[in-house]
Amino acid sequence: MKNSINYNVQSDDNVTNLADVFKEINEIRRKKSRNDYNDINLEQIEEENFFYKAEQKVKGRLKKLIAMNLIIMISISFSVFANYIFAFSMEGSEVEDVQAISAVEFEANSSAIDLENVLLENVSILKTKELIEEPVQIEFETKYVEDENMALDEQIIDQEGKNGSKDVTVIKTYENSELVDENLIEEVVTEEPVEQIIRVGTSEFLKDNKVNLGDTIYVTEDVMLNEKASSSSKELTAIPSSLEVVLQEMSGDWCKVKYDGTEGYILSSKLTSSTATPTILEANRIKKIKLAVSDDMALNKSSGLTLEDFKRILSNNPKDKYGIFEQAAEDFYKADINYNVNGVFLASIGIHESAWGTSKIARDKKNLFGYGAYDSSPYESAFTFETYYDGIEILAKSLSNNYLNPSGTILANGDVATGAYFNGNTAQAVNVRYASDKEWHNKVCKYMKQLYNNL
Repeated sequence: MKNSINYNVQSDDNVTNLADVFKEINEIRRKKSRNDYNDINLEQIEEENFFYKAEQKVKGRLKKLIAMNLIIMISISFSVFANYIFAFSMEGSEVEDVQAISAVEFEANSSAIDLENVLLENVSILKTKELIEEPVQIEFETKYVEDENMALDEQIIDQEGKNGSKDVTVIKTYENSELVDENLIEEVVTEEPVEQIIRVGTSEFLKDNKVNLGDTIYVTEDVMLNEKASSSSKELTAIPSSLEVVLQEMSGDWCKVKYDGTEGYILSSKLTSSTATPTILEANRIKKIKLAVSDDMALNKSSGLTLEDFKRILSNNPKDKYGIFEQAAEDFYKADINYNVNGVFLASIGIHESAWGTSKIARDKKNLFGYGAYDSSPYESAFTFETYYDGIEILAKSLSNNYLNPSGTILANGDVATGAYFNGNTAQAVNVRYASDKEWHNKVCKYMKQLYNNL
């Protein structure tokens, strides 16, 4: 509550303020001092009497004004002290409740004390204190745990945080409804908060390669798989470049990986992903194809090469003077797919038998394999084909049906293999019944390796 007291002073003598009255008295005295009393006459006496009366009249107004100001000050003082209230409560403890309710409006002499400011500074303040018991929430804390097995800056919440609570007793002090102080008396925790735990990734390798544990990654060069995360540890096995491994975990600058059933460590700087290095997938495919090449490789299945691969391995060879094999690249690819016979093996037989298409039989009869020829009369007995593909197709059928698959095997074209000359599915096994030259398979395999190396 705020009270206002208004003071207004009026008089018949038009009392103004102390400064004006004093100014008027000084003016009268100044005028009197100008008169010469050496020659006293009636006019001087009358003038002197006039100044005297004027001075007395002004002094009277001064007394009235002083009296009125004293009355105002006494009234204000009484109002100030009358507005202080003291209360005692809360089980015998003393709580001060100070209420000062007043707002004084008055006019003051410009050269007098500024009573209005004094009153506003010392009155019109409502000060209260309040005892409060209330529940307060306890915010949970967050703990961050670094994890090198996660990508840099990646975050996973392992444990959700939960706020707790406590009962708090405080004394709050207000001035004019504004909180100015707060004193804690007691607090009792009713429920403990649960800490939130967040794992934060630190691995730049995982971030740069956009991979996680368990993903497939690739070696960028020929490397050794070490037993421990140290270059001086035992070497377990060699891994050719571009081959894939499975990421197990991170260990500083090393990655624990699994390769062909064996676990070990490789420096992360020698590993990449298909995301970071898109060309690694093609390099991996070619590498696995080339690694499968051997004298003992199975030939009763597709080579796995694409049409572009066949064009690549059969193009721009200076020994192919007439470009016969370069132009037949698609024919070898089709035979590979349609009959499940290694197309590179077919091309290598043709290169060996026709000397890269330069033989008379190859050029005149479009027969790259000397198919049907006998040693006694090879040119006359050799088959003649309308196209080079006709000769390639007939050889693929014959190998698949008679040489590379055992009797009863269901072939790619739906036929059933006779297995009439079957001794196995390798070049050496075909050599037993296919050619009289005992080294035939070695010569053919040499061309196969050359073609695969062109990849």
